[in-house]
Amino acid sequence: MKKLLLLNFVSLIIPIPSIAIRAIVMYHNKVSVFIWAQNIACLVITGIISYFIVSNRFKMIKSKTRGTFILISLLLLILTLISPGMNGVHRWVSVGIIKFNVSFIVLPILIIELWEMSQIKGLKFTAVITVAISTLLAIQPDASQLTGFAIPMMVMLCSKADKQRLRTFIVGILTLLIIFCGCFWIICQQWLM
Repeated sequence: MKKLLLLNFVSLIIPIPSIAIRAIVMYHNKVSVFIWAQNIACLVITGIISYFIVSNRFKMIKSKTRGTFILISLLLLILTLISPGMNGVHRWVSVGIIKFNVSFIVLPILIIELWEMSQIKGLKFTAVITVAISTLLAIQPDASQLTGFAIPMMVMLCSKADKQRLRTFIVGILTLLIIFCGCFWIICQQWLM
């Protein structure tokens, strides 16, 4: 029973080192306490949400609303394009004085949901949704989030694909989007200077 309870908190425990390092770097670079404390608060909030997602109580609700998570995630990613960007990158959505990095919150959930969706709907549906999400991330342009999403999706989709053409198509499209996003970001940085 204790092992099962600990498994529910894995999603909270895994990001602690990166959040701690990020908070230390922000502190030493004299970033406002509000900004790095916001990261720690988001970790706690996300951990609580993930606990309920992983727990058995949520599985009944989840089976009824599987596609809803993907739709809401897509809408949140589209919202980032509406908000003003910083240095040419649109990754934040502001709610009052709090800014949320939507990709940081949504993409891990999307990877899990798309894996489960590939079990139900099939590979083609999952590949289309993956390309759509990757295109939104390339338009932002957020190369780090795009790479963090596209590479696990390439591995997942290619491991399920039977045909070499489909594997080549998936890897080719997602790699081109990553390269496009990186080049576009470099051009934007030179233009802003």
